[in-house]
Order: sequence, then structure tokens, then C-alpha cells
Amino acid sequence: MTTKMYTVEGMTCDGCVATIRSALKELPEIIEARVQLTEPQAIVSMREAVDDEKLQRAVAAQGAYRIREYRDPEASSEVKKPGKTRKLFGFLLPKKDCCQ
Repeated sequence: MTTKMYTVEGMTCDGCVATIRSALKELPEIIEARVQLTEPQAIVSMREAVDDEKLQRAVAAQGAYRIREYRDPEASSEVKKPGKTRKLFGFLLPKKDCCQ
């Protein structure tokens, strides 16, 4: 069993969280998917490692979502300059009618 953390972009509400969770759990390799909106991320437990592209296709088929493996900025050898890079969260994206 493998467990990985992913960042998820494009979620704007609890309906989006449920959509991402369902899309991930439809893949046969996925045992459990815990998705949260407050820190847009997913913690995914898998029977065997799943290619990131396969995960991306699964969530993108549900709407304008993007999933990618979490990379700890503290672990990076590159020093980032303040204000040069920012994460774009769902509230910056155009509002979708996914959950109305």
C-alpha cells in the first residue's frame, strides 16, 4: 500500500470536494481518498502506485480541476524570493455552476 499527498486546484465548495473524492475512488487502485477544501489537498491511499497523469485525467474529466503531488517547499534546495510565486487557489478561479 502507498499513501501520497496531492494539492488540488479548482475546488470552490464542498460539492467540489465530493466530486474529487468520487473521481479518485472510481479508480480501482485507490483504497481511500481524503479530500479537504481548507487546504486544497487530497491524501490518497493506493493498493499500488498510480501514475500522476491517470489521477489528473480522472479529476479533469469532472471539471476544471488539477491535481499534482505535493512538494514540500522546505525540502527544496531552491530559495524562493518572497512575493514572486503564489499558489492559486479555487477562490481565484471563475465560479463554476458545479454545485448549484
